[in-house]
Amino acid sequence: MISLLRLVTIPYLRQHPLRTYLTILGVAFGVAIFVAIRVTNLSTLRAFAETVDAVSGRTQLHIVGEVAGIAQSLYPRVRSMPGLAAAVPVVTGYAAADAWEGELLLVLGIDATLDRHVRDYRIVASEDLDRESLQLLFDPTTLFASETFARRHGLGLGSSLTLVTPRGRSEYVIRGLLAAEGPALALGGNFLVMDLSAAQLAFQKAGTLDRIDVALQAGVAADVMQQTLQARLGPGVKVERPAFRNAAVEKMLRSFQVNLTALSMIALFVGMFVIYNTLSSAVVERRKDIAILRAVGAARGAIASVFLVEGLLVGAVGTLVGIPLGLLLSRLTLHIVSQTLVTLFLVVAIERLLITPNIVITSLGIGLGASLVSVAIPIREATRVQPVDGLALAQYQQRPRRSPTRLFAPWMAWLLVGYLLTWLQPVWDIPLFGYLSAFAVLCGFSLLMPAAILGLTWMLRPVMFALFRAEGEVAVENLQSALGRSAVAAASLMTGVAMVVSVAIMISSFKRTVYTWVDQTVQGDLIVSAADPASGVALVSLPESLARELTTIEGVLEVDALRSLSIPYQDRQVILNVADIDVFARHTEYPFLEGDRDEVFAEVISQDSIIASENFRYRFGVQRGDHVTLPTPEGPRAFRVAGVSLDYSSDQGTMVMHWATFRKYWTEHAVDTIGVYLRPGVSRESVGAEIKQRFGRAHRLFVFSNRDFKEEIYRLIDQSFVITYALEIIAIAVGLMGIATALYTSVLERQRETSVLRALGAFRHQIRKIIMLESGLLGLLGVGVGSLCGACLSLILVYIINRQSFGWTLRLTFPTWTVGVNLGLIFLTALAAGLWPARQAASVRLTETLRME
Repeated sequence: MISLLRLVTIPYLRQHPLRTYLTILGVAFGVAIFVAIRVTNLSTLRAFAETVDAVSGRTQLHIVGEVAGIAQSLYPRVRSMPGLAAAVPVVTGYAAADAWEGELLLVLGIDATLDRHVRDYRIVASEDLDRESLQLLFDPTTLFASETFARRHGLGLGSSLTLVTPRGRSEYVIRGLLAAEGPALALGGNFLVMDLSAAQLAFQKAGTLDRIDVALQAGVAADVMQQTLQARLGPGVKVERPAFRNAAVEKMLRSFQVNLTALSMIALFVGMFVIYNTLSSAVVERRKDIAILRAVGAARGAIASVFLVEGLLVGAVGTLVGIPLGLLLSRLTLHIVSQTLVTLFLVVAIERLLITPNIVITSLGIGLGASLVSVAIPIREATRVQPVDGLALAQYQQRPRRSPTRLFAPWMAWLLVGYLLTWLQPVWDIPLFGYLSAFAVLCGFSLLMPAAILGLTWMLRPVMFALFRAEGEVAVENLQSALGRSAVAAASLMTGVAMVVSVAIMISSFKRTVYTWVDQTVQGDLIVSAADPASGVALVSLPESLARELTTIEGVLEVDALRSLSIPYQDRQVILNVADIDVFARHTEYPFLEGDRDEVFAEVISQDSIIASENFRYRFGVQRGDHVTLPTPEGPRAFRVAGVSLDYSSDQGTMVMHWATFRKYWTEHAVDTIGVYLRPGVSRESVGAEIKQRFGRAHRLFVFSNRDFKEEIYRLIDQSFVITYALEIIAIAVGLMGIATALYTSVLERQRETSVLRALGAFRHQIRKIIMLESGLLGLLGVGVGSLCGACLSLILVYIINRQSFGWTLRLTFPTWTVGVNLGLIFLTALAAGLWPARQAASVRLTETLRME
């Protein structure tokens, strides 16, 4: 076995370095994308967990409110609980650094006398003589800042820092610097500490705590104390472990991350075709060597082992190259994905990549597994070579069997399997069977390629002869005679094209649906916010009083203040949007799926009712007329579902409530955005300038026109799909490698035929023309069948995977211009992929090839 590898495999790989490198690169790209996405997903979750762990310190239990914090009056009841080593009150919030374009900082409001029981701060500089003291925080204008943030912006002791909070702009003084360890590591070092009362004032949380951090005495079991505290504090309060938030975030991001992982596997699937073509090339080129080995006594098993090891060797090298390549690529994907996460889900600062042994082992398994599957058919071909046939000079390629049943039955069987899989329900909220259905469709269309080649060449044979004469006739015949390899080459490109088309349709459908919804619901002439939509999640709110003050500006007809809260419901976090429904109803065309528009709005205004989104209905099975029990600061309260609407503001599920109902049970006095409606004929520019002049000094305001605000939303939607476009490009590139390799294999297989044509008077440019025509036909097949496959996949993406992942209904839209341009470019690139094989074919030497004639 080792002798065969040394005498057969190693010399062959050395003789064909370019083809070997292309194959390795195809595998490497597939593995690299998987590694990059996996590293990005784990790094994101680890970054959030590190922030939670850093701020939690030695905390063993958190006491938090179901919603909107907990009353400070509960603290004495907690502190008097036997078995506690410490109970530390905490207020947290995000503030914007006014001098640096609203850079977000995590602010921790603490009791300076108690906090060291659960958190350790190493003070590297302080205006206090006692370097370990936090007593300076008793001054409400004092901050302790992380050394990381201070150095980044050239700040030191005594530096002033203006923060934008729900209270407005406020100026503080840095009187201490914290070493980059423990809590000061949170949010990448964008961390501040202030006094508890000062934080309550800044974030308008008077009489409220965000949580109480609890440390237990030695020997007290955490689970027992958790149950005891929960029973003592009653409803409206949750006692949980710090790790609970990590699990909640992981659950929230699961669909997003699983979809990315599924897309990353497409490139590896395409890479399998490249491995197949490379091993097929090896079988063709070494057919005579195989025959000689069989003639001198080599068993079929030995031949199979040679090609198996060769395929696994290429796969192993490609995998080993793909892992570090994936780490490099993950720096790009990390940047893109982190922007998307901040835009759609949560604030997280991802500073370092996380690579684990599990990622390496999984990548090796996937790379080698794909290689093992890819070499199965070439090994079968190699073991079937007979010495007499292999040593013969005549063309050995057998004419393909053209039975319609054999050609179409696998395609129809796989499509049937794919269709049946679409009826199965998701597993743990993951559309597993949706992905399997898409894979079945890809397999089915891949197996359709032989029939597609025969059908296309049959239809185009007269046209090819009329346009290109003998060269066209030969090109058509060549594709038919090498049907197996031609089909695999076309299938590799088809897979990439199917991905482009299906994702383009899905993205177009999503954009068209969301754009229509935004146009129907965002109707304010001006939009006022404390956060730039480009910065992502709006974490800096505005005081509710500002909405009332805006109505005093001349030309303002009325305003609609919006507040969005994330609240727990049945072990999920859902969004509660609070709006002035009376104003909202007069100015918007909010689309309903259940309930009459006027009746629903009237009920929500006058009763304890809410409007549920379509995906809320899908996830929780609620209908119009049902009641949902929501946690409130006053305890659980039941609200009637007045109607079900289309709403794309959250993938977790959304409810809409009227401000009057909200004020009955919540004590929040903050808003996120304010829609301003102007009287007819009033200038938007003049009112916007007036708003900034009157309120811009106290608050950091962004005032957008309706059109500008919508364009910001559209831009953020486009940004969320950037990573998808990158994956498409790589899949197409790997598919084009497959075409180049397949054509080169065809050139090797037909060296004798090419030499005969040259001997009969064919010119080199005619040989090149034949190969280029073959490349064009394969490209046409890949684009044509890939478009049909992509259309089928888009139905699965839009109606199955999207539905099971997010619960949304999308309006199917076909982006004719985008798809047309992309397919045209892909076809031209596929045509160009034939240049190298065409050059090789034209350079065949007659004397060497025909020397035994």
